[in-house]
Amino acid sequence: MISLETIEVFRNSPPDIRSKLVEAFREEEVKKGTILFSPAHSNDFVYLLKSGEVQLSYKHYTKDLLIEAIQPGILFGKLDEQETKPSYEAVATEDSIAWKISSEEFWKLVKQSPELMLTMINFLHDRLRHYEEKIKSLVFDAKEKILHHLEILEGRKHRYMKMFLVGTIMSRMARVTHEKLAQYTGLTRETVTRAINDLKKEEKIIITPDGKIMLNCEDCVEKKQ
Repeated sequence: MISLETIEVFRNSPPDIRSKLVEAFREEEVKKGTILFSPAHSNDFVYLLKSGEVQLSYKHYTKDLLIEAIQPGILFGKLDEQETKPSYEAVATEDSIAWKISSEEFWKLVKQSPELMLTMINFLHDRLRHYEEKIKSLVFDAKEKILHHLEILEGRKHRYMKMFLVGTIMSRMARVTHEKLAQYTGLTRETVTRAINDLKKEEKIIITPDGKIMLNCEDCVEKKQ
């Protein structure tokens, strides 16, 4: 479990701003299945996950498209000051603990620190790049979509480790299941299973004894960056 003091975004800000942010964030226990916000539930808070997992998804009729699985140390919520209501849903997929602060107060403090503002710009740029990568993957076939998504997860894990966490290995970010891959890629569970079996035979992925699906390529991330 992380603490606010281990998060890089606060460590790089001036001591007075850091103290105000730490003081302003409020810790909240979130039970599995709790909806933090959605298009039907307004949100005026910026969240930072302390433990557990929160799933961001977009609902299209009866289908859920998984946008992102938020891991400890990651900011989410009302990061756009002009947002009037969320366009997606945030649900805790396991019992979690999150810190939260009003969006107005958060951005008020961010604007007082050029260092913190730069960190937030980099963070938001990373989020934008993530969504652009998802759009690009729409033209891929099933196996390409899965490989592409695994590369994104691995790349984001390293970037978030560098940006937010000090001395903490975020290996959980690469831990995906067949069901989550289906949600992320928009493929059916059956299609994902067939593609995973083919990729395993082609030795492009590895499935560990505990069920973790990983790329079988040490330099994949470096090639993508």
